[in-house]
Amino acid sequence: MGLIRRLKNLGQPISKYELLRLIAQVYGKKIDIVRDDSFVIDRSLNSERFAKATGYVPADWPTQIEAMHASR
Repeated sequence: MGLIRRLKNLGQPISKYELLRLIAQVYGKKIDIVRDDSFVIDRSLNSERFAKATGYVPADWPTQIEAMHASR
């Protein structure tokens, strides 16, 4: 299963490692991104109140990164 397909199935949370891999893939970069599990911290933000107040629901990560790339 490809990275983009897996991310669409994961929902909105994404690790820094997976985000960097997705960005590299969408931008066509052939770089090594090394996962480092020696330090773990959850810096997740909860956007439920914002979504409830505004009705804004962001696109999935692959769609956002592809849009970012297309707008360059």
